[in-house]
Formats: sequence, structure tokens, C-alpha cells
Amino acid sequence: MSTYDMMPKEMPRSSEEFDEWVIERATIFHTVRDLGRGNQTKISYPTLLEAIDGASATPRTRVYAGTASGRGTMVAPRQYARALEIVGRKA
Repeated sequence: MSTYDMMPKEMPRSSEEFDEWVIERATIFHTVRDLGRGNQTKISYPTLLEAIDGASATPRTRVYAGTASGRGTMVAPRQYARALEIVGRKA
């Protein structure tokens, strides 16, 4: 695990700041689709854009960003544009 993925000395002040912190450091993106009765399917993607495309193809699908140390956050559809900006800044 790199020090880049370590929590900052000062914690993010809001849940939005934490979400952005995780998205900026994400190394993997997942889509999770509810199949009903507690069943789900999970697909991993190397980029956020691919995960968003995968989620858009089917209903009831959520996108998650995950860091190498296991921290994660859900990326809601209303956050897609901002999340893509953050990821683009990192590239």
C-alpha cells in the first residue's frame, strides 16, 4: 500500500470530501446489480468510465470506487460528472 492511499492527518470534513478522496485514489471500480431476493452480481472495471457504461446498460445497478487499501464509496448517478473530472485530473 502506498502512502498516497493513507488517510490524511486531517479527515475530510464532509461525506462529499471523503467520496472525492476515495474516487481520486481509486484503483478499481465495480458495478453491483440487484437480482432480487438478496442476490447480486458484481463486475469489476479498470476505469470509472467503463463502470458507468456498464451500469447504464442495466437497471438497478450501482457503481463503486475502491482504493488499494480497501476503502470504497458508491458513486451515485448525480456524481458521475464530478467523479469523471476527479479521475481525469489524476490521469
